[in-house]
Formats: sequence, structure tokens, C-alpha cells
Amino acid sequence: MLCVILFNSCKKNDPVNNPPDPSTSGNQFGIKTATVTYDFIGTTTLYFDNNGSKLCIDYDITSERYITDGTNAYILDTSAKTYTVAKVADIQSEASMYFFKESAFAAAGSGFTKSTQTIAGKSCSIYTGMVLGVNTSIGGWSGILFLESMDGSDLIRATAFSETIPANIFSIPSGYTKQTN
Repeated sequence: MLCVILFNSCKKNDPVNNPPDPSTSGNQFGIKTATVTYDFIGTTTLYFDNNGSKLCIDYDITSERYITDGTNAYILDTSAKTYTVAKVADIQSEASMYFFKESAFAAAGSGFTKSTQTIAGKSCSIYTGMVLGVNTSIGGWSGILFLESMDGSDLIRATAFSETIPANIFSIPSGYTKQTN
């Protein structure tokens, strides 16, 4: 899969619309808490708290849910109501495609044109250029990927955004059975 390069957007010195660049603060995301719903291989939902140290990724099409509370990590099969214990690093790796850092984009950004597009209610910076011979657009806001498209076709696009999360989203729901390998 194409390596996703992520970046920040919005007005400089405006902490409401342009939270701090996560790459300079050690955080993965520039805001504390959010739920982002994507059109990506069906519907995918990303939940995070503590700037991304707590994560949950829900893939509706595969009935998989990846969860970490920063200390513990689990992979759930939501249709079978089972779970396995995972490594926090594995969940962080799974979530890495949803991260962006403006500094990483700036280092690789020569030859890209910048535009602005409102996606899921946020004014996102969109960078367009050739990547491995393919016209690619990548866009985001506050350390969060909102768009990646290749040759004009979306690979992933945020469809909804909220700065709230459901209660207990980083816990295994009751009624799930632990699976062992």
C-alpha cells in the first residue's frame, strides 16, 4: 500500500482551528479526542483519546476491532464476539495510516501543489503530486488523515468527524470470549 504522508492544515496561530502540530509535541494527533468515520473498505471508524495513546479502529466489513488503552491491546472479532491479546505496538502500527505529520510532508513535499478542501466539516489541506508515477492527493487536519486518492479515485475519505467518543470504547465489551493461539 502506498505510504501515507500526513500533514497539518488551517490558520496559523489559531489553536481552535489549527491545533499544535503533533510532530513537534510527541503526540500522534493534534487534538485530544475524536471519532472519525471513513469510507475505506466499507465503513471504518477511528476513535482516539489522549492524542492517540488510546485507540480503537472498527472495520465493519471484516468485523474486526483493534483496541489499545495505552497499556493493554486487543483484536476483537465483533461478529464471533471473541478477542485475542495483542501488543500495543501492533495496534499503533495498524493506526499509523490514519496519522499525519506536517513535518514529514514538508520534507517530501517538493513538486506538490497545495489546495484546501472541506472534508467532514474540517478545512483540510490537500497536497497533490506524482508518487511513484501516480497522481496522488493526500489531505488532513490536526494530525488526522482525511483523504488519500490516486488518479482521482478515493482510497480513503473521512465522512464524519466529532470531538467525542463513546463510553468504554477502549474496553472489551461484556460477552466476549478470549481466544488462545
